[in-house]
Amino acid sequence: MQQIRFKDFDKLKGLLSKVELFEDFSRYDLPKIAELCDNIQFYEENERIINKGDSDDSFFILLSGSARVVKEAAGESVFTLEPGFIFGEISFLSNTERTKYVIANERSFALNISRIKLDSLKPDMRDRIKDYLIQKLVKRIISIESGS
Repeated sequence: MQQIRFKDFDKLKGLLSKVELFEDFSRYDLPKIAELCDNIQFYEENERIINKGDSDDSFFILLSGSARVVKEAAGESVFTLEPGFIFGEISFLSNTERTKYVIANERSFALNISRIKLDSLKPDMRDRIKDYLIQKLVKRIISIESGS
């Protein structure tokens, strides 16, 4: 993993505006979100983004490339992540260990948002992000329970 910095702030805001989570944020809010982006990480093909059993206080947004979710390090993929997908949010919200591995399928960029960075936002922006994460988790649970 290599941490990178975007030098083109406008390009970064454009990239973020394409992420579903940030679609409804105003042009005034996006620069504040972009400030979180000092932690964009670059991953090589087959590099682990998340390790099962790790504990940390962040979640990720895949900005480019793709990644696979696996139960065991050398196991088969249970899900493929595409750009815009948010992952690691269960551990972030519940303060629990990571339950699966996430491995880059190809060269990929991901935004890592820590609790400290999120807490630095205005309360209304922070709450919108947390509400979005919770809504996504609820939809995922309903989908799993209904078998779709």
